Amino acid sequence: MQEQFSINHDVLWDYLDGLLPNEEVAKVEQYLDSHPEWKSVLKSIQEERDALLSTSLDSVDPDFARTVMASWKAEMPAKAKNKPLDWGILGFALGFTLILGVPIIIFLGMAASSTTPQSIALPDLQLEHWTTLLLSPTLHLSVLTLFALSLLQFISKYLLTQRRIQALSL
Repeated sequence: MQEQFSINHDVLWDYLDGLLPNEEVAKVEQYLDSHPEWKSVLKSIQEERDALLSTSLDSVDPDFARTVMASWKAEMPAKAKNKPLDWGILGFALGFTLILGVPIIIFLGMAASSTTPQSIALPDLQLEHWTTLLLSPTLHLSVLTLFALSLLQFISKYLLTQRRIQALSL
């Protein structure tokens, strides 16, 4: 059984570039002789190849690599040791610990010190008016602390942005 030979644009490019083995070169030439429509395709590929080879290459700016690398380094995330603190996360963790962690630790300490779990006496809590809570010094200090942490986070992000802008302008 005789093997069918087919041709495509890639084979014609390889033929023109001289990348085909001698056996395939003979098959391509024989195929082109028997199929004139592929001769016109070969001619258009030859014209395109000549146009590509005749174009002049532009020279690259000598500082191109340095400029690209400086921009790339400025966009890279900072290493963990140089990374500024995320004050929002730190403030949330501090607030979470104060609000939930401390009472849980106190409760567990009380439970561990008692001899039987049934002997734990819950204190009688009085309900206070909500304005008392709003006027509480603890709430005022907590709000001021969160405000200070937010301000520090803003300053940190501002300085980081300024550092990146300065690195890009180099």
